[in-house]
Amino acid sequence: MDMEMYSRARTKSTTELLETYSSEKHPFLYINGEKTLRSEGVAHEVDGVPMNDGRFAERLANAFTVAKLKGVIDPIVVGAIPFSRDEKPHLHIPFHVDVAKGNFFGESELETAVKAISTANEFPLRMDYEGMVARGVEAIGLGKLDKLVLGRTLRLTSEDVINHTQLLSNLASDNHDGFTFAVALPSAEPKRRILMGASPELLVRKKGQLVSVNPLAGSRPRSADPIEDQRRADELLASEKDLHEHALVVEAIAEQLRPICDEIHIPDTPSVIHTKAMWHLSTYISAVPSPAYRSASAIANVLHPTPAVCGFPRTVAADHIKELEEENRHFFTGLVGWENEYGDGEWAIAIRCAEVSDNNLVLFAGAGIVADSTPMEEADETAAKFQTMMRALRQTNGRGGNASE
Repeated sequence: MDMEMYSRARTKSTTELLETYSSEKHPFLYINGEKTLRSEGVAHEVDGVPMNDGRFAERLANAFTVAKLKGVIDPIVVGAIPFSRDEKPHLHIPFHVDVAKGNFFGESELETAVKAISTANEFPLRMDYEGMVARGVEAIGLGKLDKLVLGRTLRLTSEDVINHTQLLSNLASDNHDGFTFAVALPSAEPKRRILMGASPELLVRKKGQLVSVNPLAGSRPRSADPIEDQRRADELLASEKDLHEHALVVEAIAEQLRPICDEIHIPDTPSVIHTKAMWHLSTYISAVPSPAYRSASAIANVLHPTPAVCGFPRTVAADHIKELEEENRHFFTGLVGWENEYGDGEWAIAIRCAEVSDNNLVLFAGAGIVADSTPMEEADETAAKFQTMMRALRQTNGRGGNASE
């Protein structure tokens, strides 16, 4: 096949891209409210360095140059970036990208992605996680930091092979206002690992001269009862504790944007948005970046990780996470997205996600800790956040609607 013809993007429907998705054939798929991208083939693996390495932008630029020499037309870089700024990203330029424009999703029935879960193990256990939260609150009370995000995992083993295609389709159908993704991860084992999820949170989008940032902080679980559900949304919008947590995140991001942007617009108050599982406080920030930062990855490099998934101050919070969580997050709360050679693109935060293999899943969920946090409520919040992936599994044994609790 002619290399140039192979590299050109072909327009298909999102339904077709999902129905024909293969975790072995398609190393990257990304859906937002405007379009779907699905890659095929690897033209060039980006010679990655960590985000805190000054050569990060240079390596991306070199990757575009190499890909075009290989015949790739209109190349884009796709993949995932870890939570830690010390770890290398997993990025590549595809030979070919299928594109579907528009957002077709409405309400639809979800199909079974796995018949039954045979084992489910939390790490840490709930009581231990509550102890972590208590230690985080203590550190905040001592003035060591203002906010800390602590996470835990839920490890599931299924009796049969997980249907990756159906799981991804369920995530997209159930979360059509967010960012659905599937990224094949590097693995030393024969079994492939795929980072799959449906994130509600955009870190940064660049389109033309404008960048957008949409931090979320402050949450409530949804309720099946419409009256109670609305009460929770109203309570969230009036909560001093959650408004304080949200304000810390927004102000920290604003402080990072001010030196690198000529214009910044920040609403005076947050709004409330929702997924199937959660209500969130949301602030949509727009800005015009200065010439040296006119790429989505350049802005992401300044902001990541935000206080929404790490804490504030960032370095102090990251040290506490390393001490308290005991396990490396790797790509959980990292970034997933794409970018073209002109800097246009977007990076979403890898939350409401899991690492998926043949019959194993590792789910991750976190909660923002501030001075007024209570361990029980924060543990409840992580359980509610697991629901995005649990709903998408749709087990035939009836356990798919329950979290780890």
